[in-house]
Amino acid sequence: MKIKLCGFKDQQSVLAAVSCGADFIGFVFCEKSPRYITPEEAGKIAQVIPNKIAKVAVFSNNDLSIIKQVYQYLKPEYFQFHGNETPGFLKKIKEIFPQVKIIKAFKIGGRQDLRQIRNFENESDLFLLDSKTVEGGGSGKSFDWRILVGFRARRMWFLSGGINIDNVLQASKIANAQMIDVSSGIEKIRGEKSVELIQQLTAKVKNYHAK
Repeated sequence: MKIKLCGFKDQQSVLAAVSCGADFIGFVFCEKSPRYITPEEAGKIAQVIPNKIAKVAVFSNNDLSIIKQVYQYLKPEYFQFHGNETPGFLKKIKEIFPQVKIIKAFKIGGRQDLRQIRNFENESDLFLLDSKTVEGGGSGKSFDWRILVGFRARRMWFLSGGINIDNVLQASKIANAQMIDVSSGIEKIRGEKSVELIQQLTAKVKNYHAK
């Protein structure tokens, strides 16, 4: 199982994610988020991330100027979009940044919410299925994973929303997820990553899948 850890603001936590074998490390560029980081700071702390780990820049209805600034400092392998971005907007992003892959996030509250995914199959490289909450990404709230039983998509997808050390194995089993995305689940204080939780969660997932 691939592990994406998201919402980093300090280098110590990033180093922990690197040493624990995270596959993706994400930085949030939404100013309202408690995990917000400036493009310059993200670029600095991301210098310790080796090439084998993908850097992900997370946006939500950001202006193109900010996306360009983030690319300049961070040089991410993926852009992740959490807002009301349209397929047309994502197509434009792919034209401007052909070297960057796209993750489109969807807010899931019921089976009907899975229908919108089809509209983004051509413009996205990966999908992310998150909880439908007012807070948006990183809310720490999960949705009913049983909605995803039998779900099939043309792209691989991350399961996200309220995943933590206590429910990560249950979540992956119920939803049959190949990839998980964790943010609040590796925090003891909202917005601040915990090295201990990063180590415990990644070890739990890796040990289970090594059996």
